Amino acid sequence: MKIKAIGLSEKGNFRKENQDYLNYYKNSDGSFLAIICDGMGGHKHGEIASKLAVNTFVDLFKQSSFDKKESKEIFSWLENSISYIINVMKKYVENFIEAKDMGTTLSAILIANNNAHIINIGDSRIYHLKDQNFNQVTIDQNLMNSNYDMQKIKQQAQKYYGTRFNENTYWKSLTSALGPAKKLKIDSYF
Repeated sequence: MKIKAIGLSEKGNFRKENQDYLNYYKNSDGSFLAIICDGMGGHKHGEIASKLAVNTFVDLFKQSSFDKKESKEIFSWLENSISYIINVMKKYVENFIEAKDMGTTLSAILIANNNAHIINIGDSRIYHLKDQNFNQVTIDQNLMNSNYDMQKIKQQAQKYYGTRFNENTYWKSLTSALGPAKKLKIDSYF
């Protein structure tokens, strides 16, 4: 299988700094990992959270082999890696207490045995390019896409904020993130 990897990151129009961090790596067994994390803006040490997550994930990947592993085993490895990263972040916070609220999104794809294994936390995205079309694979973990009763939330927000209410705010409010004190939900795609 031929794999081409391209990384692209920009800070966008709303942030002062880019807290994105990405990497990709191909193991000797032919497996391939690509990962991107976006440190949470407005939270201290988001850039550290994204860098810790990517570097730790890639280091774990380099030490592993996925040859002839079933998809179930690979997804288990991915979830265990996330748990390990959280522990690394907690150890970091022991030395730098001001980083206790740090967090990041995470989107990763691990290709092994001709299958793609994708995990997503937050609102970074993975797309599939086929026939010159990009198709979004992951779903953003935000209020807009959550299982909440959006109509009730909108009504409450309109009542509270009045004319200052902006429906577009809901796509920015994450329901999951990776961090030492964050609510975590891992979405998996195969």
